This record gives sequence, C-alpha cells and structure tokens, in this order.
Amino acid sequence: MRARNWDERTIVWLPRFFSSERMRDVSRLVILNYLLEGAGDRYASFADHLSETGRVQAKTILQSQREALLHRIRQAIQVAYDVESPLSSGDVVGDASNPEVLASLTPSFTPRPSAGGTLKQAYEYLVREAFSATYPAHPRFEPGDEEVRPRELQVAYSYVEQALADRENRVPLGPDAAAARRIANPLGVGKAAETHFLMGDEYFAAWGPEFERRLGSRDADARGPVTVGEVRGWIAGMEPKVGLTREVADLVILAWAALRRRAWYHHGVTIDAPKPGALRDDMELREQPMPTEDEWATAIRLAGSILGLTSSTHATPSAVANLAQAVRAKAIEWSEPSARLVTALESAGRSVGVDESRPNQRLATARAAADLCEVLRGLNGLPLIKRLAAADIPQPTATGRSLASAGAVAAMVTGYDWHRFAPLITASSGEGERADEAAGILTRLREALLADEFTTQLAPAITNADRELFEWLARGNPGPKPPVSPPPVAPKPGTSGRASLRGRGGLSSVSDQLREFVDQHPDENVVVEWRVE
Repeated sequence: MRARNWDERTIVWLPRFFSSERMRDVSRLVILNYLLEGAGDRYASFADHLSETGRVQAKTILQSQREALLHRIRQAIQVAYDVESPLSSGDVVGDASNPEVLASLTPSFTPRPSAGGTLKQAYEYLVREAFSATYPAHPRFEPGDEEVRPRELQVAYSYVEQALADRENRVPLGPDAAAARRIANPLGVGKAAETHFLMGDEYFAAWGPEFERRLGSRDADARGPVTVGEVRGWIAGMEPKVGLTREVADLVILAWAALRRRAWYHHGVTIDAPKPGALRDDMELREQPMPTEDEWATAIRLAGSILGLTSSTHATPSAVANLAQAVRAKAIEWSEPSARLVTALESAGRSVGVDESRPNQRLATARAAADLCEVLRGLNGLPLIKRLAAADIPQPTATGRSLASAGAVAAMVTGYDWHRFAPLITASSGEGERADEAAGILTRLREALLADEFTTQLAPAITNADRELFEWLARGNPGPKPPVSPPPVAPKPGTSGRASLRGRGGLSSVSDQLREFVDQHPDENVVVEWRVE
C-alpha cells in the first residue's frame, strides 16, 4: 500500500508471532481451561484414579499452573503488540524484515507505542494520538473519556442566549455550571468563569474571525442569508482541523447566529432557534436588525394586549422575527373584519340617530384598530416591530377586544334591520308616557353603540332593545273591545197597547185593535209580541 502511495487515515497494528515456547504455553492453557472450567464431573472423571485427598491437591496444583500460564501469556501479548519490552524475552519471534508493529497509511501520522501500561491503555493512547494528529485543533473536553451529551450542549447554548440578552453580556451561573464549563470553555463559545458566564466577540475568537473571512469571500452578499450547510463547510474547512461531531458543530453555529443577530428560517418561514442536534443543512440564517430595549418591551406588551400574542422578554433575533411574522399574520386575519365593523357601526349610528357631537368610544376604537391592522399587514421584520411600538393606542385592552370580536359584532350589526326603530324615533319626539318610554329605549341602545365592546357588549344590547321595542308596540295597540248594546228606548205616551185572549176566542177583537193602532201611527214602526202566560 505504501508502494502505491496510499494516503488513508488507517493504522495497522500487527502483532509479532509467539515463540514456540509461548505457543506450548497456549496449548497447555487451553487444556487446563477445558479441564478446570467444564462441568463439575469433568475433572472428577479424569481424576477418578486418585484418592479424594489426591484429587484436591492435584486440582490446586493445576489451578496454580493455569494462573502462571495466564500471566506469562498476557505478558507475551503485551510484548507482541509492542506494549512491553524487551524483545529478547523469548515471548515472540523477531522479524528483521518487518520490525514495525504499528504502521500508518497516511504520512501525516507516525504512530508510537505507549510506554508501559495495559493493552487497553495503549489502545486509548493510540486513538488519542491519531485523533490529535488528524484534528490538531479539536477541543479538549474533560474528562476526555466521557461522551459529550446533548443536554450539556443545550445548557451551554442557553447560557449563550442569556448572556447576549444582558446589557453587559454576562449572567450568573446556576447549578448546571459544570456542564457549561466542560463545553463552552474548551469549545470557545463563551466563557464560564467562577461565578458568571460571559459571551461576546472576545469569547468567540476561535470561530468569529474565520467565519467573517468566509463571509467576505462569498460570491453572494456578505449580509445575505447563510445556510447551515454552508457554515458546516466553513467549520470542516478550518485549518488546523477541529474534528467536531455534528451536534457540537451545531452549538458553534447556534452561538454564531445568536452573536451576529441572525434569525432562523426554514422553507422561508421564521422558526425558533433549534436545539443542538436538530439543525438541518437547508435551514437559513438571516441578519435580523434589532429594536431598542424600550421598543421591544412596548411591542411585546401591545402584541399581548391587542393581538393576544406572547414572546420572550429577551430580544433575540429569532424572537424578533417570530413576533413580527405572528403580528403580520394577525393583522392580515383581522384587517377585513375590523374594516367591516367600522362601516357597520357608522351605518347603525345614523339609523338610530346617535349624536355625532358626543364622543363615540366604540367607533373610535374600531377605527384605530382597523387602521393599525391595515398598516401592520404591509410591514415585516424590524419596521413592523417599530411601528407597533410607536402605535398610539390609549386603551390596548379595549382595542384587543374590538379586534377579537370584530367579525361577530359586524355580522350582528349588519344583519339587523335598524329601520325597526323608526316608530321609536318618531314617538320619542312627542310628549307623554309613551314618548318617554320610546326615548328611554333609544337612549340605552345609543349608549351601547357609544361604549367600547370591552365595557358593553353590543349584541346583548341590540337584543334587549329589540325586545323592549316589541313590548312598547304591544302596549300601544290594545285588542278589540266587546260591542256595547244600545240602551232601551222608552215608549212614547199613547203609543202602546196590550190585549189578552184565551184560545181562539177574542182573536177578531185583538186583530181589530191592532189594525186601529197601525192606522193611528202610519209612519212608525210597530212591534207585535206574543207569549203564553
């Protein structure tokens, strides 16, 4: 392989052959192991010609011989792998044509055996030497025989974020300080001092200058987006080599993004900074201009009270980008309902005669909310955060209630027939009890239209006014009264008569009297009655 100029990161560890004497020892050890380590009856079957005492003594002698052979063979293995010297011990066969036990297929590394120790220690020493030769700048995590765990990486990154969010870029260390010291200090992503964790350019010097040089040599804009895969390439191309695992390299990338105020994007959408081990090569890091502390504090307060959004009090690049995106999404969602609410309230106010000279808090809040949504939906990033922080919103909570209920309230107001209140408006200009009742109903409805939704819900107010209107109309239209019988007319003097008869006798006499009576009153109605007594 060397003759063919192979250059591979491969170590050949080829032991020397045992001498004939050691091979006989190996053979004898195999026999003793077979005899002594088998089932209990095996030794007894081979020693059945001995007495009980003889069998015990013989077994003790054989066990001692086995221990001596094991020690001798273990020592021979050490010599064969060039862990122990000298070669003249008779343990191995010397080969003058190939004296090397250790060989490397890359000219950049010449392996050397460790001085003394066990074969395990020699192996660990060889691996450390080979790794150090391949990656000379690899961070020295202590203890070196313990794996770097994802939890330790996350602890270190959490301190990086907290320190960068502090004005002095330093935060007190907590109970997990040991993990921060083990990772951050040797890796060069901050410094875990005695009591505080520090972060800044001076504590990122192992990476910052190289990354800036790489940014400056890009074909693309140095301030443009950078992918995680691109930064991985920067780390892999550093000289001397650092040899970071993927998870450890993630911590370096996360720390650089936090230090340089770059926000995280995936498929064009902002995301929270991922954890070490979760970074994907197609994720992007974009420069994120940052608001002032006062602007950020005001923005997250208004975003919470008006839009119901929450965000970290620490103004990290990812937090700024995520909040801006969430605010814009809410503004787009509520822009159309808030505009409809303004139109509906204006129309309803005109329909019921709301006094335009009076302060209309509901309409003013709705207009301010609609205007804010219209402005914010056209912005993004830092300009959106700054505009939100500068918004003149005297009552953020009332504005938030107005926006949240805009769709439902606008639908209720638009769907109601406001002409139903015309009789009340007409009657209220008159006098009397019914006029006062009509004016009272209208006053309560108008007050609800003037008040904020946070103070007075409009839907129940409209429902109550509609019910009161129906009752008022019912009281003004009573049902039909029963007909009144006219009083009986008293008979005029000399205009009545009476006759009685029994059977058919006297019938002609009564008939003559009736004829005479009709002749006396030719122009009047004559009533003829009869009954049986």
